[in-house]
Amino acid sequence: MSTLPPDTPAGRSLLDRMAALSPAQRAALKQRLAARDGAPAAPATAVAAETWPEVGAQAPLSPAQARFLFLAEDEAGDAQAMSLMLRIDGPLDADRLAAAVSDVVTAQAALRCRILKTARGPVQEVLPAPAPAEALPVVHVWPAEDADAALVAAGLALGREGFDLAAGPLARFRLFRCAPDLHGLGVVLHHIVADGWSAGLCLALIQDAYARRMAGRPPAPPPARSAFDEARRLADLAAGEAHHRRLDRWVDRLAGAPLRLMLDGGPGEPGPARHLPFRISPARTEALAGLSRRVPGATVFTALLAAWGAVLGRFTDQGDTTIAVAVANRPDPALDRTIGEFADLVVLRLTTADDPGVDALLTRTRDAVIDAQAHDGITLAQIMEAIDRRHGAGTRPAIDAAFSFLNVPAPAADAHGLRFRPLPLPADRLDFALYLTAHEDPAGGLAGSLGFRPDMVPPALAAALADAFGLVVDAIAVDGSLPVSRLALTTEPAADDLPVVTGPDGRLHLAPVGLPGRLLPGPDRARRLSDGRLRLLPGIDGALRRGTARVHPAAVEAALRRLPGVLDAAVWTRIGTDHETRLVAAVATGIPSIGPAGFAAGLVDALPQLLRPDAVLPVHAIPRDAEGRPDRAALDRLAVPAAPHRADRAALVWVEAPAPALPRLPLDSLPGTARAADDAGWL
Repeated sequence: MSTLPPDTPAGRSLLDRMAALSPAQRAALKQRLAARDGAPAAPATAVAAETWPEVGAQAPLSPAQARFLFLAEDEAGDAQAMSLMLRIDGPLDADRLAAAVSDVVTAQAALRCRILKTARGPVQEVLPAPAPAEALPVVHVWPAEDADAALVAAGLALGREGFDLAAGPLARFRLFRCAPDLHGLGVVLHHIVADGWSAGLCLALIQDAYARRMAGRPPAPPPARSAFDEARRLADLAAGEAHHRRLDRWVDRLAGAPLRLMLDGGPGEPGPARHLPFRISPARTEALAGLSRRVPGATVFTALLAAWGAVLGRFTDQGDTTIAVAVANRPDPALDRTIGEFADLVVLRLTTADDPGVDALLTRTRDAVIDAQAHDGITLAQIMEAIDRRHGAGTRPAIDAAFSFLNVPAPAADAHGLRFRPLPLPADRLDFALYLTAHEDPAGGLAGSLGFRPDMVPPALAAALADAFGLVVDAIAVDGSLPVSRLALTTEPAADDLPVVTGPDGRLHLAPVGLPGRLLPGPDRARRLSDGRLRLLPGIDGALRRGTARVHPAAVEAALRRLPGVLDAAVWTRIGTDHETRLVAAVATGIPSIGPAGFAAGLVDALPQLLRPDAVLPVHAIPRDAEGRPDRAALDRLAVPAAPHRADRAALVWVEAPAPALPRLPLDSLPGTARAADDAGWL
């Protein structure tokens, strides 16, 4: 079967049609594709079968569960647990709530299982259902003043108790009584048996079971597909040929991605993870939902992911960004009411090197999401291991930033004469340097938070990222033609495009607000670092100031091409780890007999001092895109060691870039070069 390239009209039409499919239609399409590829498809279950989990039944671990088993053996007992707290106001019947919890645990195999190591590998085994009193112990809490704070503290303490995987069960419930009409339902679920979808679903199922108990109705039947059924299917899928084809597709898609996220906010500080909340108004959320009128198939999820990618691209000055995105991985609607660990992370790669407009970025993001959905069922750990096998250690792409849109089941706010309100329990541990989460706000619009690790991302930089995200979301909703480079990142006047002048002391100074334009014929731009310093940036036209003159990369490129022996050249600006902006040149030479040192001497003599690049990378050919332009994403992947500054002339750093067919050479093995401390070591 032939495939249609996505950049052709026919391919674009197909992507638009796929993006417009309903969830049910998309599930049916995935069934047909899986059958064509020979993969065991998720059976579409129309009617719930009342098959209760049998005590002693066993199933293999799914790939996602196997990953959490590995982590659980290497970390503290509470590191892979989710803690929830539901505040309940009103005349609660604690006995009926305990019976309701017992009903849910009885119906959901994941809530009453344990993990055993057997000769054929680790398995999960169903345990007997608990009695109501065992399912929900009651603990009295005496809040001094703030009941919410007391319940949050109790919930965090409950989560720190840890689990014994071999003993089970791997779910814990507790009722905290603050007053006769004020309670808190604490729930802790180990990630090996429950994902983010399951967390909200668990609370909603308990509410429904409580309503049934209060009305004298029988418990709800078990879900149409159990977690054990899906684990068996996923284990079979991982052993099939289609799995290997999908895995190869992911490895190809991530080949050459940046090895690290170049955030330059200065030194971090120790401490637990922190979370910066944000809100998106109902009006703005409605505008995001209507983006499909501009870009077919665009959704709120697409818009938020595109905004996050744009913010990361602008702050890092990288035109190639990888983001880990949480996916529910529930292709069968019968799994919607099943508690289990099915979710995983996929890595989406977004490129902004060519400075696309907002709608073009939305289209790329939509296509990346569709491509990920077409090749799902592969865990992040499997992708990283496959990259190691094919390309060697040290070639994994940067997975420092993550995104999750939590459109998951949520408990009701008011029911059965009670008022329910989830209390956020802040997680003090993150697997990523930055983790942006968003969800629907019961009060209208969207809410979320930017979680960050302060040891990797300074708080000032995290705050700037959170503020910028809100502004970019606003811009995406309003103007589809605005280039990414022109998206405002702050509400402060010119805060990310600060006009600066060079003072008599040679240092940068902010230009006074309101200076006549004639005093700044081509305003220099600078970015304020978290430590207060100003970092000079290229001008809006790409020019870089040198002394009192401006040098444009195109002028340097043209001068290089005129030199004898230069077949092709590309020049661009790059911001180094020392926060200095430099001109970097990649040069393809047709004189192989002249080594780097000899060619450097000729280049220095031939070019005017003003036009000498700060770093030169000899290459066999300049990578170019389909339109013939230099591929900025590929060029940015070339490592450039920091060059010592010399006042008399531009410093030249020569790095021999080997031909693709030759073995890769470590930088520190080349004559006259020293390996940079933060360099990956390979070109």
